[in-house]
Amino acid sequence: MLTEKNRDEFYKVADSLKRFKRADIKDSQERSLIDTLYTDLLPENQVYKMVLSDNTTFLVGRKGTGKSTIILRLESEYRKKDDYIPCYIDTKTVFESTKSDYQNLDYLKGRIPNEALEKYLIERSFIQNVLKAIVDEMDIKAKPYLIKFANLLGLSKTNRVKDGISELYKK
Repeated sequence: MLTEKNRDEFYKVADSLKRFKRADIKDSQERSLIDTLYTDLLPENQVYKMVLSDNTTFLVGRKGTGKSTIILRLESEYRKKDDYIPCYIDTKTVFESTKSDYQNLDYLKGRIPNEALEKYLIERSFIQNVLKAIVDEMDIKAKPYLIKFANLLGLSKTNRVKDGISELYKK
């Protein structure tokens, strides 16, 4: 029979598996292979061109039909542009993370209306995910140029900005 502690630990493990991030397609040197491996469903890359356009596009489809692959390809394209930072937010992960946060805040139940607490936790989780995605993308963009150069000189504005964003993320 499971003890209370065993159940809590099992819940934590199951919750962390739910939050597992999507896979990136990389080679043995950690370089992205998405540009090489991406195959569009329509001739002349029509799906990719449509999603890359300035119009809002919704990707709808069953699990395993390539929606995430299209998003990975878009991220790769936007990373090549100096004036863009791609920021992928998995809304399911945002929502799932609020469930465990909500259970950890039992002491607030009854003091704050449930709707307000739930709204706050979702907004907080969303902002944390955006900040984390920005920091991650700054690492990806800056690594080959700025970080190496800044470390040689002992200066790094990028690290200061990342540290500031990381502090916001922790709150």
